[in-house]
Amino acid sequence: MSKEDLQEELRRLAKIDAIENQFGSIIEQESRVEINEGGTTFNIVGDRYLKGEWIETTREHFAEEYVKIKGKGKKDYELWMSCELTGIIREITQPEILFEWTTTNCPEKVCRTTDFISGEPMYLFFQSPVKGYLNVYSTEDEQTFRLLPYQNMSGNYSQHVPVSADVEYLFFSTDPHHNRLENFSHLNADELIMTTEDDEEYVYLYIVFSTKEFVKPTLDHSYASSVNDYIVPRSLKISEFESWLVENRIRNQNFYYKKLRLKIIN
Repeated sequence: MSKEDLQEELRRLAKIDAIENQFGSIIEQESRVEINEGGTTFNIVGDRYLKGEWIETTREHFAEEYVKIKGKGKKDYELWMSCELTGIIREITQPEILFEWTTTNCPEKVCRTTDFISGEPMYLFFQSPVKGYLNVYSTEDEQTFRLLPYQNMSGNYSQHVPVSADVEYLFFSTDPHHNRLENFSHLNADELIMTTEDDEEYVYLYIVFSTKEFVKPTLDHSYASSVNDYIVPRSLKISEFESWLVENRIRNQNFYYKKLRLKIIN
């Protein structure tokens, strides 16, 4: 895997280790007996559920070391990497609301992907078991861009998009058949095009959902790109966005966000 992929995995494992050390975890085991041609196989499958959640990272440090492989030539080495995190965690006292989302490059779920060719559209399917309020952001370089609510949304939609329970939504499509929003014209929906000038580029998508209303962060104005005819969405600095996420997460246990890495290939 790449260094970036390794760092992501180390972050994940470090957070799990810290939470488990502080609050513990629950191991749920399921036993299965399989009989094939008279032979019996006994399997035990275990799932681990953490009793806490990671709220904020206050310090992050990666260390690298090249270790020579025994029995190999002089230039054969392995890269070993370690991750040390310091952060704020909280004990889980209620079940998490498990909303569903999928990114696609066509307005059908069979097109689900996290890898996009430059110039392809991106769509987002979303569904929640309870009613609530939704925002979508993307981050690249040092900026965070608000993708949802759409640019032309106002009134009840200016802070967040209200969503109903058990309704499947498809966002970033101007097709009237995909519009599930009350008092909003499909013609005003924004369409997203994934672009990059590099061989490949990674962006992060944040799905923000809450059962309680919340106030959006302060945003700069949108503007037309000087490179093409695309409109660049309203934005803010990543540091400000992360502070906004943490502040809401601390004060509202029903405020959730999911982070997804997307790849754009030229």
